[in-house]
Amino acid sequence: MPTLMLDFQDNRRRAGPVDIGLLVVSLILATASLIAAAYLFSTIRALETQQALRHRVTTVANTGADGSAIDARHLRSELTQANSVVGLLSLPWDALFSDIEASQNAQVALLAVAPDPDKRTLMITAEAKDFNAMLSYMRVLQTRPSIKEVYLKSHTIDLKSAERPVRFVLSASWVLQP
Repeated sequence: MPTLMLDFQDNRRRAGPVDIGLLVVSLILATASLIAAAYLFSTIRALETQQALRHRVTTVANTGADGSAIDARHLRSELTQANSVVGLLSLPWDALFSDIEASQNAQVALLAVAPDPDKRTLMITAEAKDFNAMLSYMRVLQTRPSIKEVYLKSHTIDLKSAERPVRFVLSASWVLQP
């Protein structure tokens, strides 16, 4: 009877730091690709809607089909709304929110962000551990490329809490990068 040779040693290569790093980078890139694809698909949908509305307005204006003036005015208002949606979608939202996210620290909790795309302004409501943390956060925000002219609109100190955090509202200008 032949001799049976069993090898109980595991010689497989284990994942090293380089392998794990490549996995993490590939997951980040895949996520970024999915986000970019979703943004592009929504932009394409908005542009297709805008094109369809323009075609309907042109058809009504040229042929008089169904030709009431009320219908043409309605289509023009729909076209105006579609143009405003496309304008909002084409703004660099990712740069703005990346700058806000990059400004975060452990001393400040972001409570609300209210951008106004028409006026290119931004209202940020946050809570800081103390006054110095609030001022430091304002200085960091001022250095971000898409945020300028950061001003303190209001602040209150929560005297009921033992830590006495400072709740504040900032106003800033939103700079569109080329």
